[in-house]
Amino acid sequence: MPRKKEPSSVTEQGIFPTRLRQLMEERKTTQKVLAQAVGVRPQTISLYTTGQSYPDVNGLRKIAQTAKCFPCKHEDLS
Repeated sequence: MPRKKEPSSVTEQGIFPTRLRQLMEERKTTQKVLAQAVGVRPQTISLYTTGQSYPDVNGLRKIAQTAKCFPCKHEDLS
């Protein structure tokens, strides 16, 4: 997904970036650790946390599984 045109000071206030930062803080994880678990670069996680980019469906599923936000089985997504 291409970067947003708005400055990060605007986009980081969105629901997803805000909640992702909260989850990372609650679980005391870093962008590097989350990136390794999800299979993306730390810079990508940075873009997610500032709202400059958003993960695709598979990326979102991996983040949710890594954060253990909800029980998610692969077959449930088919």
